[in-house]
Amino acid sequence: LMRYLFNLIYLTLLAILLICGIVPRLRRRDILGGFWTKFLGLVPEVESSSPLVWVHAVCIGESLVAAMLIRRLRQLRPDIRFVLSVSSTDGLVVARRELPGLPVFYAPYDFTCAVRRAYRNLSPALLIITENDVWPNLIGEAVRRGIPCALYNTRISPREEKEHAWNGWLIAPSLSSVRWWGVVDQQAAEGIQKFFGIGSPPVEITGLVKLDIARRSRTESPVEELRHRFSITSSDQVVIAGSTHPPEEEILLEVVQNLRRRFPNLRLFLAPRDITRIPQISELAQKHGFQSARFSQRVDAVPLTSPLVLVDTVGDLKHLWGLADIAFVGGSLPPHGGQNMAEPASFAIPVCFGPHTFNFQKLAEHLASAGGAAVVRDAAELELRLADWLEFPDRARTAGEKAAEVLQWHLQPLDITVTRIASLLPKASQSTASPQTGSAL
Repeated sequence: LMRYLFNLIYLTLLAILLICGIVPRLRRRDILGGFWTKFLGLVPEVESSSPLVWVHAVCIGESLVAAMLIRRLRQLRPDIRFVLSVSSTDGLVVARRELPGLPVFYAPYDFTCAVRRAYRNLSPALLIITENDVWPNLIGEAVRRGIPCALYNTRISPREEKEHAWNGWLIAPSLSSVRWWGVVDQQAAEGIQKFFGIGSPPVEITGLVKLDIARRSRTESPVEELRHRFSITSSDQVVIAGSTHPPEEEILLEVVQNLRRRFPNLRLFLAPRDITRIPQISELAQKHGFQSARFSQRVDAVPLTSPLVLVDTVGDLKHLWGLADIAFVGGSLPPHGGQNMAEPASFAIPVCFGPHTFNFQKLAEHLASAGGAAVVRDAAELELRLADWLEFPDRARTAGEKAAEVLQWHLQPLDITVTRIASLLPKASQSTASPQTGSAL
């Protein structure tokens, strides 16, 4: 009965999604991405000579976290095959780039028939879910088939608290197959107990899994190639703003244009969270007097020298941070919870962000308290902070070094997660126990 109830709810939601995908004014490019693949539960064919582990993520951030976990697990168990499902178009692009050769596909919509078809064709021995993508039929089918499930890096955001306050009782019965559940903090653990009735064990507080990032160099090859491509010299001062949301782009454009009166060699690379907004941001740039270039623009023999570069590609920001003298991490001035500030910090770059960083609360607090980051609440504070670091580069360098040092304290959650999930992997048979004879997939 519960399955039929879920399917009825999903059909209603699907009708809304189709309307959003068809009506131009409401259209989002990810709505219909892989629609039939998701609806029919189509998955790639995989050879069946060794056990298979199905890892599921949602979008870009979750895909990057899943890629870290899979790389670690493959090192421990090269005899096991891994596949990764994602829900978004951008997540698919990034996952395939991060894990070349690994089967990556769209996750099925949570209809009973689509989910069963995916399970039937994959025959996984373990299901691993990244963060908080708790789909009742996806996990419930694991229960029906006796397949253990592990979730990790789960947070309970304010929005999810509201959702689970009314749907927790619907989801809870499907969670009986969860063997281990790694959560980022006490609040998440209490939320899972409150909404789903699951405590410790299997719930364990691990901290936030977002880092597998060693200290990086601004002279590494991908960064140097970008430096040459955009003709960045030692006299240039570069601000890179990553994963921005509205109205952060307009704030940054106004602030940087003001600062260019004092710092004429100041350049801004602007990477919005949603690259479909690039045309809109380009119009804002013209309004503020910028002639912008696109990151994807062909260079040929002429380097790009524009003071504003709009990053219209997915997955390049991790190298772009290495060009920065100062980094701004978006989704933090409006209440979106902030994006990952670990990548710019790994280059020893001073970081600033807004007050809304609940997605990365502990890391943000640690960076700010150590002097490796600054919290800015509005355009005026952002301009003052950037001006100080631009005028006194020694202060910026010191802040960047402190930011890089903080990262070393935040690598433990991934180590714990790998250890716990590795204990749930299928036992190695004698024929596949040797790393020399196993398949990396």
